[in-house]
Amino acid sequence: MKKKLLPIISVVIISIVLWGSIALSEDYVCGINASVEFLKHSQEYAPVLLSDGSVYLRLKGKGWELAKVCLGGEHKFYITSPKNRGRYTINLKNEFDNNPWIGSAVSVVEIVPSEIRLRIDGRVTKKVPIEKNFILNFAPGFGLASEINFIPDSVIVSGPKSILGKIESVKTDSIKFDNVNESLEGEVKLLLKKGVDYSTDKCSFKVDVEKIIELELKEIPVKVINTPPDKELLIFPVKVSVIVRGGLNKLGQLSKENIIVFADYRDAIKDNEEMIAPRVIIPKYMELVGTSPSKLKYIIRER
Repeated sequence: MKKKLLPIISVVIISIVLWGSIALSEDYVCGINASVEFLKHSQEYAPVLLSDGSVYLRLKGKGWELAKVCLGGEHKFYITSPKNRGRYTINLKNEFDNNPWIGSAVSVVEIVPSEIRLRIDGRVTKKVPIEKNFILNFAPGFGLASEINFIPDSVIVSGPKSILGKIESVKTDSIKFDNVNESLEGEVKLLLKKGVDYSTDKCSFKVDVEKIIELELKEIPVKVINTPPDKELLIFPVKVSVIVRGGLNKLGQLSKENIIVFADYRDAIKDNEEMIAPRVIIPKYMELVGTSPSKLKYIIRER
């Protein structure tokens, strides 16, 4: 039975190959969309598209040749950028020589639109920071222990003055992490704006995640501030305990010197209860749980 099947299978395969060869030797038409890109950028000027940034091309050719073009992945239609300031209308039919990817064996039946409008603006170059675009959902008991680090942490952008004036940062691609219970590292693409040149299109990131705990630091002195020269603010007690919440390793490195507690004279003169709440400054990415006591007794007297 197997010996009879082998010749039949061979005939079928050969027939399919012959049919495909004959079919692909015929003329066909296909349509593709291509984004508009500029060639020969000036160091002094930059183009700004005033029309849609993409074109539609209907191409005609032999099946084999057409398949190479239409199935070739992302398509870009290149045009030459004018060298001087001003507004221009570019006839796209005159730009075919800039696009050898179309191939001499393929003809352009139609291009829509047939022309595009653009403006040549002054070129600006500046450095802007990378901005996170992450969604972090932590596992119970875990949280962010420090600032998210990017390498590089900034990008050199260059392009039309009218566009770069609105760019203050470059965001990363949107990424969502769920049930995070350990530090994260990886690489992420940047969200690029059309018409702008970037020194890089991606960056590395590191997210420092730790077990979140609470820590009480006792006997932290309270400083008195904003007291007028002729007044004196006396407080009791003069030392307090501070309870903070944060990453396990970060809190392990925390000392009293990293925490500032103060009593503000301006709070006292607004108060009617003869007690004021101390103000506390703690390191970034730590949360103040509270102080003990939560309020301080005070007396204002003349010097």
